[in-house]
Amino acid sequence: LPTTSGCTTAGFQCLIQGPSGNSIFARTLVHPDRNNIAPRFSAAWQLRDKIVLRGGYAIFYQAAERAGSGAILQLNPPQFFETVLTASNLTPPQFFLRDGFPLSAIPPTDIDPTSLGLRAQAMDQNTPWSQQWSFGPQIELGGDMMLEVVYVGQDSNNLRRLRNFNQDVITNRVPAFIDPALPPPDIVPADATLTPPFPDFGNFGNFLATDGRSSYHSLQATLRKRFSHGLMFNAAYTWGKALGTGGAALNLTGGGGSSQNNPQNAHDLDADYGRLVFDQRQRFVVNWLWELPFGPGQPYLNEGLAAKLLGDWQFSGIWASTSGVPIGISGPDRSGTRSPYSRADCIGDPLSGLNQTVEQFFNPAAFRVPGAGFFGNCGVAQLSSWTRHNADMSVFKKFRIDEERRLELRFEFFNIFNTPQFRSPGTRNGDSNFGKTESTSSPFSIDARVIQLGAKFYF
Repeated sequence: LPTTSGCTTAGFQCLIQGPSGNSIFARTLVHPDRNNIAPRFSAAWQLRDKIVLRGGYAIFYQAAERAGSGAILQLNPPQFFETVLTASNLTPPQFFLRDGFPLSAIPPTDIDPTSLGLRAQAMDQNTPWSQQWSFGPQIELGGDMMLEVVYVGQDSNNLRRLRNFNQDVITNRVPAFIDPALPPPDIVPADATLTPPFPDFGNFGNFLATDGRSSYHSLQATLRKRFSHGLMFNAAYTWGKALGTGGAALNLTGGGGSSQNNPQNAHDLDADYGRLVFDQRQRFVVNWLWELPFGPGQPYLNEGLAAKLLGDWQFSGIWASTSGVPIGISGPDRSGTRSPYSRADCIGDPLSGLNQTVEQFFNPAAFRVPGAGFFGNCGVAQLSSWTRHNADMSVFKKFRIDEERRLELRFEFFNIFNTPQFRSPGTRNGDSNFGKTESTSSPFSIDARVIQLGAKFYF
């Protein structure tokens, strides 16, 4: 459209006609990626009578993924305008719906591009893809048990990421301003210039591109016992690491306190490479089911009153222990670039000689506010939050009425040991709760022990 049509405040042609036709690019403004090949291979080799080596490799592609309004091109002017109306409890009311929307809610006839928050996408995108592999032995042990030790890996590329593409760029540095109580960094004073890449436009806070990456490597060991002699169990241990620069899902779901949700510096994404918000270095889970060997059909006390009282008892449970999720240290934006997630400066070891408590999970003196005109030098998630331990157990008792009917009493205990599940401590440098843990929370929304009683009748 010509500059004089609906965009008179701009000194350039801010509205142009999109491509015509029915091609994918004309309809979406994104070039399609058509060379996605996804091979898969697997193999099994019996080394010995009770040892089998298994392995596999595959490439996977991610379909279109959007869980929100970010980066949807249709939600841009002139087709779409956003207006927030707030109606307080005033008497008389400020406006009535019967009178229509106020003039302030009507889209303007003219467009000022510097006042808009725009949604944008890169025109040349690649489909997110990952290569995954695993290999290791399965070993049959005595007593109906099997041991499996597997190396599992994944390398992901072209992940979708959101950012403010019009974040200011620092072309020169300024003298650092640091709390006088802290030693200043070694910085050469200079004049600073903050320039947005597109000064004629406003905020590109929801710019989508496929340039994220991640990797995962783990050693996974599992010991299984098939159900026999009234007993079965599974015990699994994982030692792994997940690193990357994040992805669109992290931006939308928030994650666990990492600038991978929205990069500190949209023009230096590698600075946000580190532990992903779901990285858990160690995890151990064991579950079991045990039918006590008493009562009818069992080897002990299978007749008389003792069989009725002590027989048909079943004991089961799940125990899970997980290392803490990653947490990063944030702080005020001292760069002056409108950074959506600015980090603090790391000047020491926050855990050295520290006995972690809810009052002091880490040493706040190990961090400081960055100098004026600088980004924080702390990593995205250099610390781990509290470890989690949880045990759920149940006891069942069956009362046999006849061959077809029975009554079952259930006694179930969630978080049976009443283990507190702490939330992550405060991670924003300068806040009153910095380094303090102020609440508890369970992954299953169970803050304390829960006992559940039930009865079930089979017929």
